[in-house]
Order: sequence, then C-alpha cells, then structure tokens
Amino acid sequence: MRRGLTALPTALLICAIGLRRYSPNLGRRNNRGTDWDDRYLTGDGPPPPPTTTSTSTAKYFWEREGSSCIHVDDVCGHGSGWFYGPSSGHREASLHQPSILLVQNYSDLIETHIYLDGLMIDGRIRFSVNSSSSTTRHGNYDDSTCSYSPVPNHLVVQSAYNDMMGEFYSRTILGLNRWMRDFPTSSHEDVQTYIHFIDRRKGRILEGHELFLGGLPNNGIFDSFAALMPKNDTCQCYERLIFCGYVVKDGITTTSMIDADEGTIIFAPGQSITNPKTDKLDWRDAGDKYRILRTELIDTYSRKWPDLNERIVQYQKRILIQRGIILNDDPSDVIDWKIVGLTHRRARRVWLNIDDVVTTCNEKFRLHRIVCITINVEAAKSAEEQLLMHRSLHAVVGVHGAQLTQAILLPTHAYVLELLPWVPYYLWGEWVTTTHVPTPLGVIFTGTDLNHVGHPLGRDSVPLCLHVNSSDVEADRLCLMNQTSGVMDRFRWADRDYIVSPRTIEEFVSTFLLNDDDTICDEMRKRAERTSFVLYNAFCKSGGSPSTFIAQQYYREKNWMLPKKPHDMGQDLMIEKLNEGFLRKKRYPTEMQFK
Repeated sequence: MRRGLTALPTALLICAIGLRRYSPNLGRRNNRGTDWDDRYLTGDGPPPPPTTTSTSTAKYFWEREGSSCIHVDDVCGHGSGWFYGPSSGHREASLHQPSILLVQNYSDLIETHIYLDGLMIDGRIRFSVNSSSSTTRHGNYDDSTCSYSPVPNHLVVQSAYNDMMGEFYSRTILGLNRWMRDFPTSSHEDVQTYIHFIDRRKGRILEGHELFLGGLPNNGIFDSFAALMPKNDTCQCYERLIFCGYVVKDGITTTSMIDADEGTIIFAPGQSITNPKTDKLDWRDAGDKYRILRTELIDTYSRKWPDLNERIVQYQKRILIQRGIILNDDPSDVIDWKIVGLTHRRARRVWLNIDDVVTTCNEKFRLHRIVCITINVEAAKSAEEQLLMHRSLHAVVGVHGAQLTQAILLPTHAYVLELLPWVPYYLWGEWVTTTHVPTPLGVIFTGTDLNHVGHPLGRDSVPLCLHVNSSDVEADRLCLMNQTSGVMDRFRWADRDYIVSPRTIEEFVSTFLLNDDDTICDEMRKRAERTSFVLYNAFCKSGGSPSTFIAQQYYREKNWMLPKKPHDMGQDLMIEKLNEGFLRKKRYPTEMQFK
C-alpha cells in the first residue's frame, strides 16, 4: 500500500544510518479517516539527547559522526534534474549544499547486497546536484512554479533486502529507531519517510513496512523514493533531504561521471542503517537491542491509540464469533480463550495441509478454550489490521521466513513456534536450521518478553520425490537435486512448499500452552527437553524469585536431531565453509562466532 503526498515536500533527508525520534501524528488523519490521538505529545516534550555527547555542533542524528547519514539543504526537483534553491529560512552560511551524486553500480550492488537472482536497478531513481546551482540568483528557481513542502525533513532510508520484512526490521528499523529517539526533531510532523528499493521488481511498500515505520517518530506518511523524483509539471523544493543507509565512496574519479565536478560527494547504497548501540554482530548481544526496540514500537502504538486494548478485545471477539465459538451477544469474556495463529502464504513456503492441521487442533483443544486459526499478513489491508491481528494472538506458528517478523508485536508471554526447514547436508542453507544458536530471523526474539520455540522439520515435510524410498539417501538426493526435471528449483528451502504433521502442533500446544501457568524457568526447560523442541528464548520465573520474570535461553546441541551425514569429512568441511562465507557476507553470525 502506498501513501500519496498530502503536500509538496519541504525538506529531503537521506541517511546511511537513520535516526528517528518519538513523534506520532498530531492533528493528522490516518488512512482510515479517523484522527490520531496525540495528546501525549503535549506533555513534557521530547526526551533530551544523551548528555554524554555534545550537541553544540550536531543537534540532529543526520549530523552525527558515525550516523552514515548524508543530507542537503534547500534542494529542488523539476523536470529531469535537481538544483539548489534559495534559503527557506536558514542563514546562507549554515546551508549544506555540496556537489553530490548518488551512484547505483550493478557490480557493486551485486557484491554488497548479494543479489543471487540478479538485479534490475530502478533507473527512475537519479539524484545529482551541482553546488554551482546554488548562486545568489538561483536561476533555476521560479517563485511562480516552485513551492517548498510544509514538512521540513524528508528522510530516505535504504538497506539490503529491504523488500523482505525480517531484513527490513533488522537492517533499517533497528538502527533508525535508535537514532531518532536519541536525537529527536522538535515534532513528529517534521519527518516524512521514503524507502529506496534497489530492485525495481521489488519496489512495493507493504503493510509490514508501514507497520514498523509507523512505530517510529514520523508523520505517518510513507512512499517509495521513486515517487520523490522530479516531475515535468511541478517544481518541488525541500528544506532538507536526508539519506540513511548509504556509504560515501572513496577513491572514485569523478571525471568520467556526468555532471560530477572535482570534489563531488559520491555516495552509494549500503547494507544497513548502522548505530553504535545496535551494531554488535555477535548474537549474544542481541537481547537488549531487540527487547528495547520491541518495547518502544509497542509503546508508540499504545500512546497513538489509547483504546488499543479495547480494539484488541473486539478483534478477538470477532475471531470467535466468525468461527461459531461464541454468539454475538455472548457475555462470556474472550480473555478465557487462547488463539493460536498458523501462518499462511500465497506463494513460496506455502503450508499445504494447514486446513487439516487447524481442524485437528480445534477438535483436540476446543474444550481447553484454545482455538487455532490461519493468519495471513499478505491479506491484511492495513498496518493497523496487522497490528491487531498479532496483538490478539497467544501464539504464532510458521516456517522460518519473513512472515514471522510481525510476531515481534505479540503480547507479553506469547509464544512463537518457528518451524525449521529440512536442509540435508547437500543443500545450501544450513543457517536457517540452527538450534545451538538462534536462526537469523529468530535473533529478533532473543532477550524479549516472548517465548521463542523451534522445531526441526524432517524429510516428511517435503512433498517431492515421494516415489523414491527416502531411506535410500543417495537415491533421494539424486531425485531432489535433479535440475533437468525441475525438482531442484522447488526443493530449495526458500521456495519449497511444506507439510507439517498435525502431531507437531498438538505436541506444541500440549507442552506449552496447556502449561503456560507453570512458568518456572527450569520447568519450561525440562518440558522442551522431553520433546522435539528447542527453547530459544523463555520468558520465565527464576527459582529464587517466583515473582520476577527473566529471559533465558536453552539451546540444543548442534544438529541434535539430524542423522550422521553419509559423506566424507572433506565434503562436510567444504559445505561448512561455503555456508560460513555466505553468513559473513550477510552479516549473520558465523560458525566460528558460535563456538
């Protein structure tokens, strides 16, 4: 879903590492035609920046050293290009109007962003401004056609794989949130946000993007960077344009580049929006940063919608009514019910037997006031619906992938069951099956007040080569890895549809949801160990303090459920090294860091 601009932009921000501040939508109407409630903003005002860092010369996050942000002042777009306009209120001496050029080099992007399936760079996106266009006469500026936006700061954010929700959450939202809260602008209305999608084929803003950006201090209007490009029929000027998630290129000669003078600042898309407080690569340090991010996002929505809890209850009631569990006028309290959401997708990693599993689950657990339903973030019509959907659940179950990212907004004590794809030794992707450490997606739940559980799926979850005796490992491998027949393309874990035994979900519900009153850490650990689950993160009571909840991690030994690999150690080492190299490029923890 894409939001159109309500007014001509005034300032444009582009940062390599975004910073965002606490400011919802004061006096603005949302996409459903209702007013945001922003009365909380009239209290004590925004929090002050950290006292340990001087703000005398760097008041805002885009000016901070290490923010990887780049900004320009008083820039206008018209026709096919950009130029600097007259001051919109600054003193001329304070304006930042350098010669600057955005480059999107195919080879560089393939290397830094690891686009394994190729890349279609969005040629509509061009940004180049020459400092010589900023003259006392401003020959390109015309008062009769040019107009400054009432929004002072326009922020463009970019990161690798930002079309994938888990990557967007970790690479964009995590760092940007910290910057914006530590160095806030004077009002949430001062920031309007755009997403720069490198690959034109994947340039659609999803409700999930809006959901996570909506938890940040901005004016709630989001669009793609492409929509900000100059148009022939208008002259749009921006008080400040900020780019976050970019890197300044060194050692590049500008003589061969069109419209690039000597000394031109050349910048390019980076991998993420970085922040010293969130940039630790080791998964062991993930807890605090993801716990704080989750808390701040939920707190923002709670303040934005003071009636959020009432909306959640009504959403839960609607779920129970639609399934014939209660009547419309039933006075019974929905709080007595637990709702388990099984994630469904329209394409890729489709849960093929999800309807059968839901039916079996409800037949077995309805008497225990537990109801299983299917949920589909792709079918949600708004970010608000995605928020209510997840805040209404007591557990989410789904295969490893982006559709589990929104589970970070589940209520306290809720469960996330991550089904780990079956990845045999000869298939690329072992990192999505780890049980001795969190998976790359699962790390976002570490240290939070949620319970994160994993379950490795087996060969029987793969609906391919069923005519082959799976006990004959070599024959099974030859069939599954057959490129000529096209089976291999459907066998890759990221593209494969899957089947889950109803017994797996029954065991999960029985082990955890039927015993959720027993939240002593050691008891939760024992229950997981007696089953086929790994308890990545348990929000539980320590034995010494029964009233205090803490986050504990109970990992399994590496590959504890996998049979011995029927191949020599040399091949095993080769596969490990390939996986390790990919993880390092992806900025995921490597095998060496886990030891």
